[in-house]
Amino acid sequence: IFAHPIRKYQTLLTQAKIFFAKEKETEYQPILIFVFLYALVGQILEFVAWVPSLGSLGSAAFFPTQSTLFTIILGIFGIFLSPVLTIIGIFILAGAIHLAILYYKKGAAYFQTWKVVAYAVLIPIIYNVFMTLLTTIVEAVNPWPEQSVYSQMPIFGSYYIVMAGVLLVIGIIALIHTL
Repeated sequence: IFAHPIRKYQTLLTQAKIFFAKEKETEYQPILIFVFLYALVGQILEFVAWVPSLGSLGSAAFFPTQSTLFTIILGIFGIFLSPVLTIIGIFILAGAIHLAILYYKKGAAYFQTWKVVAYAVLIPIIYNVFMTLLTTIVEAVNPWPEQSVYSQMPIFGSYYIVMAGVLLVIGIIALIHTL
């Protein structure tokens, strides 16, 4: 599992059928560690991509200095809390899905359901990092601060609508890819 983690993640993203045919883990621990580490790395990358947006035109009016510091502290706390909540959520979601599977296939192993859910949770990480980076770049060059996605009361102008549309398309692609 730790020999080539980047190649493993790349195979999961691009060739899921081959990935699941090759991955024959029988224990929770290696998968838990892999999921936890990738979720942690994803959160760190999102945080690094997000922090510059605090000084962009759109968010400068929204985030005063003390609030910015508090927001950064919450972001750092989220970096470590998110992977833990992800692991807990995987067990809950896999349990619910497994109950539905048991209705159709008696005696199915929970571990197989859990393994698929655990790896599926990792697919959107790359999209989340990309959307955060894109939002930061777009907000940095935003000529209309009142149309910022960070505004408390954004004005829904063409800039805001285009930005929201692009993020929606990327989100739909991530959802389809995960399914």
